[in-house]
Amino acid sequence: MKNWFWGILFITSFCVGQDNAEFPSFQFTSLSVRDGLSNRIVYSIGEDLHGSIWIGTADGLNRIDGNRIKSYFFDPKNANSICNNSIKHLFQDQQTLWIGTEAGVSSLDLNTFRFSKPANSVKNSLHLEYNTDFLKVDKQLWILGQHDFYKYTSHKKVKSFQYKGAEKFGIPSNRRIDFAFHDLNNHIWGVSGRTIGKLNPTNLSFLSGLLVGNQKNEGITSVVAQKNGFWIGTWGNGLFKYDSRQRKLSQIKLNAPIIHDIASFFDPDGNALLLAGTNTGYAIINTLTGKVKEFPLDTEVRNVFVDSRNTVWLGTDQGVYFAEQTKKGIETLQLSKLINNIEIDSKQLIGSIHSTKNNYYASILYAKGFLKFDKNWKFQAYIPSLVKDLSQTAFRDIRAILETAENYWVCTDAGLVKCRKNFEILEIIHLPKTEKTISGAHLFQELIPYKTNQFLVRGYKFIAVFNWKTEQFTYIAHSNSLNNTIPDDLIVGQELIGNKLYVASENYFYSIDLHSKEIKKIPFPFSGKRISSFTALNNSLWIGTQTGLFQYRLSDRSFHGYYRSDGLSSDHILQLATDHKNNLWIATTKGLTSLNVLTKTCKRYQSSDGISDEYMEGALFIDDKQHIVFSAIDKLSILDSNHLRKHQKQQKALITEVIVGLKKVVWNYHQGVKSISVPYSGNNISIDFVVPAYLPNTTDESYYYQLNNQWKKANSGLLELSNLPIGKTVITIASYPKESPLNDQLIITIDAPWYKTWWFLGCCILVFALLIGSIIRLRVSQSNRQFREKERIQNQIRDAEMKTLRSQMNPHFMFNALNSINRFIIENDSKQASNYLTLFSKLMRNILENSKKSTISLKKEIDSLKLYLELEAARLEHNFDYVIEIDPTIDSEFLELPPLILQPFVENAIWHGINNLSERGEIRIEVKKVDSEHIQIDIIDNGIGIEQSQKIKQNQTSHKSYGIETTIHRLHLQNHENTVSILNLTDDKGLSKGTQVSILIHQQHD
Repeated sequence: MKNWFWGILFITSFCVGQDNAEFPSFQFTSLSVRDGLSNRIVYSIGEDLHGSIWIGTADGLNRIDGNRIKSYFFDPKNANSICNNSIKHLFQDQQTLWIGTEAGVSSLDLNTFRFSKPANSVKNSLHLEYNTDFLKVDKQLWILGQHDFYKYTSHKKVKSFQYKGAEKFGIPSNRRIDFAFHDLNNHIWGVSGRTIGKLNPTNLSFLSGLLVGNQKNEGITSVVAQKNGFWIGTWGNGLFKYDSRQRKLSQIKLNAPIIHDIASFFDPDGNALLLAGTNTGYAIINTLTGKVKEFPLDTEVRNVFVDSRNTVWLGTDQGVYFAEQTKKGIETLQLSKLINNIEIDSKQLIGSIHSTKNNYYASILYAKGFLKFDKNWKFQAYIPSLVKDLSQTAFRDIRAILETAENYWVCTDAGLVKCRKNFEILEIIHLPKTEKTISGAHLFQELIPYKTNQFLVRGYKFIAVFNWKTEQFTYIAHSNSLNNTIPDDLIVGQELIGNKLYVASENYFYSIDLHSKEIKKIPFPFSGKRISSFTALNNSLWIGTQTGLFQYRLSDRSFHGYYRSDGLSSDHILQLATDHKNNLWIATTKGLTSLNVLTKTCKRYQSSDGISDEYMEGALFIDDKQHIVFSAIDKLSILDSNHLRKHQKQQKALITEVIVGLKKVVWNYHQGVKSISVPYSGNNISIDFVVPAYLPNTTDESYYYQLNNQWKKANSGLLELSNLPIGKTVITIASYPKESPLNDQLIITIDAPWYKTWWFLGCCILVFALLIGSIIRLRVSQSNRQFREKERIQNQIRDAEMKTLRSQMNPHFMFNALNSINRFIIENDSKQASNYLTLFSKLMRNILENSKKSTISLKKEIDSLKLYLELEAARLEHNFDYVIEIDPTIDSEFLELPPLILQPFVENAIWHGINNLSERGEIRIEVKKVDSEHIQIDIIDNGIGIEQSQKIKQNQTSHKSYGIETTIHRLHLQNHENTVSILNLTDDKGLSKGTQVSILIHQQHD
């Protein structure tokens, strides 16, 4: 494979008179050995179901991709290569491409791209057959050889038959069938020598016969079926047309006696034409009128082919020529053919185009005059100058034409010229003498309609308002003006919006208020960009520079840039123009682009649309019919974008070859999915893929692949991969980076190396386990026994300690409660003693039940606490109140606490705080959630406080509390994060007003 080096063959770009309207013109591109073709002599051209073009030559088979050629040859070391290098015929049958060679037949599976040969046997000599051709009848494939013909069965078996000829039609018994074909009624016809006749579809015997031509005819070379007849090409008698209804054979008058091949095609208007390759070149025949136009070449055209995209291919002895037909909707005028003037060479360029009521005028650069066209772009006249003396070049450089009621006003290098409408000069107007200091004062560039009887004049470095009625300048702004100063810079464009004129020079951007005469510079944040063009569209100003396109939004005075990466054909902008459909047309150094300013989508116009990608430095103009008119060297093109075929961005992509290391591999193909399995040692993979729709001159097309869900652009249709991870990797190939059924995929499975396979890892783990187990088995066993024994003892100690602490709590509380009952009995208050005893029994039952558990719910703890508080309130003659508040976000049924952790603190608050209080006491118990892992229980009393209580304790020994210390210890045993804090509460004067105990409990989560 090689990179392209293109040679362009221009063949009859223009025909004259009736021929130009009746016959299409082609711009052919040549494809030869230097471009990668395996041989210059081309025998056959075909297209497969994917759209790939195949070229059979005298030495090798070639497949065309957009930027290269892939060649296939016979390889004696590879049984799956083609059987011979001389490729005579190509025939597609569903998923198979059949290849007829000078010695045998090969087939290519279009799903796996694997070559094979029909099975040989002693009963057939297919592998020796010369110049084989193919015919499909229903589901039966026939192979026509030089000596025999063959039936290829559905079981891939080959059965041979002898030719029987047809003596009654002048066909000898041993004469072969050269080729066979279907007519439009699906009847089978065959050709043998000079005879064409209908065939029996079951055994291919002749049922009729028609002799074509005279003795100079050495044989029929090709046939194209049409309605009610055929076109027949011969070797020696030229071209014939056969009318089956009248059974009439007519010879078409051609200069070329030898017709190598013929094919039908349609021009852009849908007219059916016939293309014939001859010994002198090629010919086009209008099948409706029978008119012929021959196109001579320096080589014989042996093969003609029209693919599914209506691209014309010519096979010659000097390679291949191909051409896409010029699309309907684009007309190109060649200036050198329009102008019959010896002073005009073939390198003229249209610099500007101007519209009047009845005409368009196109100015030729470098003082070469201008062209006159009607409103349908029919050329009418060439006007070399406004004066007869052609030596006065100032009158030959026409820069602008503006029509008023009775006159034309023309910008020239001689000044502003007032003319009649036949361009007779009436007056030449210059800037006032007081303004002679203006640089380039005589160089008038553009005329812009303004108010009634006024227009604006743009010069190289000045802006003026001119009243064409009074023929006076009413306003002039330039760089040397005292009051109306503008930058001393070449003005490249202007746009009038209301009374405000926006002006762009090469390096500045500013506005002129034509009412107040205020001139204001607009900061342009892209200094050094060199502004080249300027226009307005959709409330924005558009600025073309050498390094991109910039939008200036008038609404918010902001700038936005557009570049090649956004879809422009080039960043170097030459000209800008706007149409009525919100399209901005952009002429660049690499062709033409349209930008829809609403959708921000770009469309590149290219050679496939009939538009050159040349340096478009000439004029860009939108005519009255919204046609786009643009110019390149010696060309003026008129584009009707509504009639151009929409370019389909997404094209079918196809993987054609996979090479692992240096060896080609055949993928598995199942239900449309391609897959390969690659050993870890061969993790260097090359994937060859094509986009069949790409022609060799579509250099702006792209190739993409997706790997690890990321799209990347490929430089060509060859992808190199290495160090893929073990397992499955999916490669997607595409012509555009998005998901589409037109994409192709390959699933690559990288096999793990033997040392990473599951069985090897399993063996290693097993051996390692056995080795380690044999060494540490005793130590682990001993350690486990010691650990379990130690853990068991520690658990027993902890459980015994918890039980001991709980048992300490029970008699402590019982002692206090029984003292209270005893007091009631002594005081002979039996009813109070009975009520108290009832509460006490309930509380005792709760204590006995809860003491068996390490934790109880918050609800049970609160219930027991309420019983205790009622007992203590009764004992102290209800001299205190209590309140219990629980955060509603806390589930008291779910929250677990050690039993009897609140009672000792409440008891302490009653005995040492409230009991010694002269006024009524109050105890508040608040349970609230701190965070997701902690709750806090506050026990607040309004007793005498810690300090006063300690003083009293020193003088009393009747009540000593063991519960507080024990409870704190129990809380720490449950969780070391549990804390208890005791705070002495004081008022603003520092006097004690009670005590607050805060218990922070870490919640246990399962």
